[in-house]
Amino acid sequence: MKHKSLIILALTIIFMILLSGCMRKMISQTSALPTTEEETNEEGYRDLKGVETFKVQDMEFVVNYGIDGYVKYGQYFSVQARIVNHGEDHDGVFQVIIPGEGNDNALYEQNVKVKANETTDVEFVIRMNGIGDQFQYRFVDEDNETIVEKVAAIKLLEDQKDIFIGVLSNGQSEFRYLEDGDTELIYLKKDNIMNDYHALEALDGIIIYNYDLELLTKDQYISIEKWVREGGSLILEKNSKNYFLDLLKERTGTKKNFFTKYNVEFGNVLVADEDLNIQTDQFQTIGMEIQEEIIHDLGEGKLRNNSNRYGGTFYNYRINDILSIPESKEVPEVTGYIIVLSIYILLIGPVLYVVLKKRDKRHLVWMLVPMTAIIFTFIVYALGFHTRITEPYAKYLTYTKIGEDGKAVEDTYFSLTSPYNIEYNAIFNSKYPVGIISNEYGYMYGNLKKHDYTEYTKAVEYKEDSTNIFMQKFSSFSPLYFIGSRETTKQGGYQYSIKDNINEISGEFTNNLGYDLSHTAIMCNGTIIPVGDIKDGETTRIKSDSGNSYSTLNSIYYTDVIEKIAGGSLKSKNLGVLKRYKALEIYLEDSMVNLTKDNYLIGFSSEKDTQSIMNTLSIKGKGIEVVVIPLEIGEINDDGDMNISNLDCYITDTDGYSIDIYRYMPNDVVDVKYTFGKSDKIKSIQYSDRGNLEFNPNSKAGFIGSIYFYNNRIKNYELVFESGKARSITDIAPYLDDENNLLVKYKAETEKLREVPVTLPVLTATKEAY
Repeated sequence: MKHKSLIILALTIIFMILLSGCMRKMISQTSALPTTEEETNEEGYRDLKGVETFKVQDMEFVVNYGIDGYVKYGQYFSVQARIVNHGEDHDGVFQVIIPGEGNDNALYEQNVKVKANETTDVEFVIRMNGIGDQFQYRFVDEDNETIVEKVAAIKLLEDQKDIFIGVLSNGQSEFRYLEDGDTELIYLKKDNIMNDYHALEALDGIIIYNYDLELLTKDQYISIEKWVREGGSLILEKNSKNYFLDLLKERTGTKKNFFTKYNVEFGNVLVADEDLNIQTDQFQTIGMEIQEEIIHDLGEGKLRNNSNRYGGTFYNYRINDILSIPESKEVPEVTGYIIVLSIYILLIGPVLYVVLKKRDKRHLVWMLVPMTAIIFTFIVYALGFHTRITEPYAKYLTYTKIGEDGKAVEDTYFSLTSPYNIEYNAIFNSKYPVGIISNEYGYMYGNLKKHDYTEYTKAVEYKEDSTNIFMQKFSSFSPLYFIGSRETTKQGGYQYSIKDNINEISGEFTNNLGYDLSHTAIMCNGTIIPVGDIKDGETTRIKSDSGNSYSTLNSIYYTDVIEKIAGGSLKSKNLGVLKRYKALEIYLEDSMVNLTKDNYLIGFSSEKDTQSIMNTLSIKGKGIEVVVIPLEIGEINDDGDMNISNLDCYITDTDGYSIDIYRYMPNDVVDVKYTFGKSDKIKSIQYSDRGNLEFNPNSKAGFIGSIYFYNNRIKNYELVFESGKARSITDIAPYLDDENNLLVKYKAETEKLREVPVTLPVLTATKEAY
């Protein structure tokens, strides 16, 4: 019995020891997990989500990614790692791996020197273009030992919140009235403003309220400025305006109801005339009006990015499509082969037969034919040295956006192709941000719990003075796709004066860039006007009419607008025409899809004047450069009224019908409700040739029918416009109710719905300026 008790006691002790070890292991593992407790920082806000804090060996890691843990598909996001080293020096590599199909993962890495008892910061700005809502990060030391290897789950946005607005404020300001089903507020702190403006791309707007802007560094200020120029909307209180005077100087603001709006290239700055921190009981009144005004005036570039997010893979497909157009040198020259083979056939055929028969040496045929074949094999092989592709090559498409101050941003999509499936490097001689574009056709909600991150086909390595691209395990002649960017300052410039009076767009543009622009067009408030070539030093007059102005997305598909600009159609055998057509199609379609008030001139530089990061790449390449020049075109017309180039932004009800970007009418009758702002004083509504394809003789689509407005005095609808007959009405009062609502009935000719694509017409208007 005593022996049995000793056995039980021994087993109990062993069990407790094992349990103690397991508990220590659990505690150790728990310390390496992300912290979930919400703490407040020194500025009074909760710490952002998307932060993981843990300790491994003698190093502490704080890894922060995305905006509040959110990442928008097809856009850039930041990964920041702070490493606190309590031990010896370490030379290592920090890596981020974006998952792809199979082993088609994308790897980004940066060399890191972690000195003893010091803190080291590592920052990445990476394009999210994978197949799932996660990524992996690692820290590998100088002995190639993996110290950290973790998978980070992100909130990947594809069908959730549409609009993200960051708030930078010293105190807990009340901005909840800006949130609804489509808008999310993200409370920022100084550390969220990275020096690379691409990291802010997920934000559609930034509100700065009651914040000490002196806390921002010069680089952070420049980052915000670049983000605005690229399409962001900066919302400021009056006191913050003075800090951004350099951005606003020599710009004329447009007075709105609550803001003064300053257009800054593709973005804008909204300076509040009222206190944005309103009381709770004003949320449903003043708050809703402020929100509508902010959303309505979001920068054009940010809205285009939303399109890239939702149609991101389609956007990649179109980019890949244009980079697949072959250059002439990629097709082997076959003339030499034809000549050699023709001689060979003649020799072993009639020539050899006649000669041997004449000399009665036909028995030599069995020796001479193989010898001739061997000789010509060597000739063909030698000829191949001059005709076959033996070196990797690159192709690219560059969009260069040039501001009035000469500052330019070059976004270059490029492909790298190798004739052999061996490992190779491509090196930029400067440090440029380079993103890997997925070859996949769609974002997949796949189960990635067992995803293999060990293999990859493409890697981007950032060094102090260069960016290296490494490729492996790919198929021969299968292009791999990337995007890179850089910022430059151009020596030349341009001047312009363009007015939009709804019924006519007119003005002039002077090219002083130092090189010619070819195949140009103007985009003005959603209307495309082909312009033609503008030589260096030349001034070109611009004037719209029914024959040269096109609006809505359908213009691209049902008219010859791109053919007019590009100088030919997709059926052309001219490679230059095909490239121009597709490059224009991509950019113009993105503008049309978003129905934005984007204003710019678009054209092409000559091949000798083409500039991009590809000039610094170790692999030779060919491509084209598209020049995009943002235009500031005021919303106030010659009569002092404010133009509304499309009433769609005021639609609040469509009676259950969905009006998509193509504007197809689902039935012969569509009822639409427009709600104007309570302080809006509508002076006229027009149905004109602008934006309506039925006026264009070359169009294959358009509205065919009648337009009725509801008259609140007679309590019935009355005919106002008929298709193909331009008209303007100025007596608006009978059609607006007490809430400033306008009810419109669009009635198409039923039989035409079966014959041609009938589209919802575009109505324009003017209202009294604030």
